Amino acid sequence: MIRKDLDWVYTVHSYPFLLSLARVEIGPLRRNFSRVGPMQWARESHTGYTALHIAVAAGHFRVVDELVKKLMPEQNLETLDYDGFSALTEAAVGGKKTMAQCMLCKNEKLISIASSAGILPVNTAISFGHTETARYLYSLTPLEDLMPESGYNGANLFIDAISAGTLDIALDLLQRCPRLIFAYNGFGNYPLVALASTPHLFPSGSRLVF
Repeated sequence: MIRKDLDWVYTVHSYPFLLSLARVEIGPLRRNFSRVGPMQWARESHTGYTALHIAVAAGHFRVVDELVKKLMPEQNLETLDYDGFSALTEAAVGGKKTMAQCMLCKNEKLISIASSAGILPVNTAISFGHTETARYLYSLTPLEDLMPESGYNGANLFIDAISAGTLDIALDLLQRCPRLIFAYNGFGNYPLVALASTPHLFPSGSRLVF
């Protein structure tokens, strides 16, 4: 993930396109891509960031929109930085739903691209407390990506949704995959335990007893 203070980027790495990004200068950004070609700007050599990673982290929607719709090839949106994060994951970290929508409209495969640690964008969004972004990403995430045999994302999403009070996600996920309630989350917990340990979810205010 990218530091929120981007001064270090364009002082240490003074690439013209980074300056354009930092200043939200659409014209120079277009000229730089046109002059050297998008492949040369695919990744910043020290960090692996693409121009899109930087624009997302800086919160520059105009630049993100320009990059996604006009300047970057579809496959470049899938690039991971050297920490193993896609630009969509960067948007999930910050709860930047509009930017996520922009990227997914161009490349729907991004929704299933996990970080190098195996964490899906929807899991990232809900773990950072961005429930509206998480709801949007969940609506597009294929169920097979959340099944127990695909890893821990489904169990963790259920547990985090319960913890965040986002019951619509938790209940929908449980209805679509009931056996997920018994799935291990990789960190010593199970959805069933999380559900039973949350008494405020039930009218009686008491814990479930099995």
